[in-house]
Amino acid sequence: FAVPASVAVAAGVAVAYVLALEVLELGLEASRTVSVSVFVTGSLYVIFALEATHRRRAGWVAALCLALVATYAAVFAIPFIRDVFKIVVPGRQAFGMIALGVGIAVATLTASGIRPAVRRRSASGI
Repeated sequence: FAVPASVAVAAGVAVAYVLALEVLELGLEASRTVSVSVFVTGSLYVIFALEATHRRRAGWVAALCLALVATYAAVFAIPFIRDVFKIVVPGRQAFGMIALGVGIAVATLTASGIRPAVRRRSASGI
C-alpha cells in the first residue's frame, strides 16, 4: 500500500501546487500552503482508509482524524505558528486548489484500491 498511497498523495500535492503557483499565481507562500494542506488531508484519508476496518473502530479513527484536522486548522488562527511554518490563511482560490488536489489524491487512492472498507463484526465478535 505504501507506494500507491504515496504516489496518489504526491500527485494531488504536485498538481495543486503547480496550478496554484504557475496558473493562478497565488505566490510562493500560498502555493506552499495549498500543497501542505493537500498533503495533510490526503494523508489523513490514507490513515482512515487503512485503519477503519470495523464500524466501531471507524468511529474512533474518524474522531482522531477530525481532531488532527481541527488542530491543523487551529494553526492558521495563531500568527506565531503560521510564521514558524511559513503558511498563510488560504483564500478562495487556494481552497479551490486544495479541494482539487485532495480530489485527485482520493480518486487515485480509490482507483488503486485504497479506500475505507468498514466490515461488520461477525456474531462471534471477531
